[in-house]
Amino acid sequence: MGYNFAGEIDYMANTEGKRPLIAFFSAYISTPNYKSRYLGISDHLRVSNANLICFVTHFLHDPEGFEKQANILVNFVTPALFDGCILGNTYKDSVKPFNELMATFQLDMPVITIREDRNGRRFLPDDNYESMREMVRHLIRAHGRTRIAYIGGPPGHITSQNRFRGYRDALAESGIAFAQELIPEPVDWWEHQFITFLDTHGAVPGKDFDAVVCASDLLALDIIRILTERGVQLPQDVAVTGFNNYLEGTVISPGLSSVELNFYDKGKMAGEMMFSILSQTPFTSRYQISSKLILRESCGCTHPDVIPVTSSAPPAASPPDERVRLATQVFQRRCADMGMGTDLADCLATEFINIVDLDSESGSFLQLFCDHLQLAAVSRQMLDLWYGALNGLCNELLALLNTPKSKNRAALVFQDMRLHYTRTMLLLERGRAIDEAATADTIRRFGRALLVDYDIGRMMDQVAFWLSALHLPGCYVALYANEKSPLEGARCVLAVRDHKRLELPPGGLAFPTPDIVPARLLPEQFSLVVEALYSRDRQIGYIVFERTHRDPLVYELFAGQLANALQIALTMEEREKSLQEKTAAWRKIEQSEKRFREMAENLPQAIVEFSLQYRIRYMNRYARQLLQIRNSARGMSFLEFMGEEAVASMQEAAALLIKTNSSDLREIKLSGTVEGPVTVLIKSSLIESASRAVGIRSVLLEIAPTLNRTLQPETVFYERYSITCREKEILLMLIKGTSYKTIAGQLFISPKTVDNHVNNIYKKTGVQNRLQLLSMIQKG
Repeated sequence: MGYNFAGEIDYMANTEGKRPLIAFFSAYISTPNYKSRYLGISDHLRVSNANLICFVTHFLHDPEGFEKQANILVNFVTPALFDGCILGNTYKDSVKPFNELMATFQLDMPVITIREDRNGRRFLPDDNYESMREMVRHLIRAHGRTRIAYIGGPPGHITSQNRFRGYRDALAESGIAFAQELIPEPVDWWEHQFITFLDTHGAVPGKDFDAVVCASDLLALDIIRILTERGVQLPQDVAVTGFNNYLEGTVISPGLSSVELNFYDKGKMAGEMMFSILSQTPFTSRYQISSKLILRESCGCTHPDVIPVTSSAPPAASPPDERVRLATQVFQRRCADMGMGTDLADCLATEFINIVDLDSESGSFLQLFCDHLQLAAVSRQMLDLWYGALNGLCNELLALLNTPKSKNRAALVFQDMRLHYTRTMLLLERGRAIDEAATADTIRRFGRALLVDYDIGRMMDQVAFWLSALHLPGCYVALYANEKSPLEGARCVLAVRDHKRLELPPGGLAFPTPDIVPARLLPEQFSLVVEALYSRDRQIGYIVFERTHRDPLVYELFAGQLANALQIALTMEEREKSLQEKTAAWRKIEQSEKRFREMAENLPQAIVEFSLQYRIRYMNRYARQLLQIRNSARGMSFLEFMGEEAVASMQEAAALLIKTNSSDLREIKLSGTVEGPVTVLIKSSLIESASRAVGIRSVLLEIAPTLNRTLQPETVFYERYSITCREKEILLMLIKGTSYKTIAGQLFISPKTVDNHVNNIYKKTGVQNRLQLLSMIQKG
């Protein structure tokens, strides 16, 4: 079921003078299928002289947890920078309809998807329909299963729908009636209603159904667990099959029969399709990914085997010369899947024919095979792809042999090949396990090291050090200039290329966020992975890795540790900044208070006793009164003293103060008609409110001392209230508005003594404060 793209080229990329740059979106690249697809795309674009940036977006619009914060990376891809876009699996079908999510990718550039797209975009279809149909056929024809239950994936997913169609059609062509009661309602790729199917609907394993076909290995593994816990014998009572051939299915008992889709090849084909568009090369083939049945014990097969879905009946016996030619073709085709060249394939074919026809020793054949096997292991090729190729080679070559003796000889050779392959894979798995444990330990130590110092500059020093410890050659860390609007810009705070740290300006290199990385920091050819840096619902920035042979899981773990540390560092930085602002505000308050105390010496006596907030309020009231009533201390109105023009200017300034929130200090000098100038200061004094500094409007009048006529109590006043000589001295200074500290300094006594004398005066006169005392003296 292929889709022919011939003649669909409708885009002409301007690639002259530069390498094409391709974007690839994927929810993850750390899981096996996602990783294989990413590596296939990356490998093909590298040999095609194109650059790739992979954006790990997590699932789009996923309401669960905070991983949706990584969705911000979708907005980074613009036609100004990228020439094309490949869409991987980026969403859960249970979240939103496919068409709604695909509206996110309305990009003015070629866009292809790795799954079927009903919006008309180019896509790479898997053989989901045919491979599922072949698996059900196998259960019916090879094992006689007729009551086959089906556990499906998400109902709205086109892949799930194609697999379900394959299941139904396989039943129909075998004359087995479709039974809706054997189909539990589908939920998702990792969720099912099988327990409800057993308990609520009363389905009895081995009686009501004798096989369970699952749309994914994740579903099948859970079905095996449930049936095993209930004492069901597998596969005697019930056969179980999965889809996608996950590694977990190979290490359980019974081993899980499944369908293997070659995701690495699918990635390569996606890269090939995109490059064909950009290079204006017509499509000459039908793009479709082949699949294979991986048959293990869970379906009833005794020995694991690989059967190509498109396999046909074995050919009739061929003459010796023809058999040599056919064997050579088989070796060339299958060895190409294992990364072997044509010359090596021809040598292996010749040695193989000599073994089965001439009874030659198999030593040289196995030596050639093992040498390349070891070379592939050292170069970290994807040896998991060898399993299918090796078994396919065995199947096809056995079909060419027509004598029991030659088949037995060939079977022994194949057994030795499988043995060497298994040993190599076991050694690799042990090495991977050791490497993964060491990597996990290094990542943990990296996370602890980041928490030692919360200075971002020194934190980047730690990041550079641990990149080297993890053998990561290149990395770029970018922090958003504005976390509320990430696309406004970013600053690159770390750049490491080819294990060398690049010099950046203090505080980082500012650049437009859609550039991903400042162009001058990148090599000429690259393959990058972008991981978002976020903490809960806070956007911090992103980290860009150069692709290496390391498992892509290390990128995810590294980014997670760095994001947590950056969140703490930025929080500490914000608190320090807030503390500095608060300290500066208090200093300003203290300066305002100091200035106020200095000015209070020249203010009318009626308001010098109050606290700062009360002074502001009373001074504002007093300022208004000055413009309306006569100055009782002077015996003349302020208007008479200042003149109409001067008072108008002062009224205008006071009105401006009331209407605005200005915190600037404004000074107005008014020339009076009597006894020289008067200075008027208009400002906002600061107080602390709700943990932040706020402005309080005020009018401060600094009136020339000659305006302040001191009240003089009559002699009878002193006699009436028994005022002592020392209290008289203090009273006269108190009337002038002199502060306690100034009085103490002039009389050479302590402020405490001044306070005691003032309290005695208040008690003798029966007043509670200076204002009442002044009012009493003024009234006589």
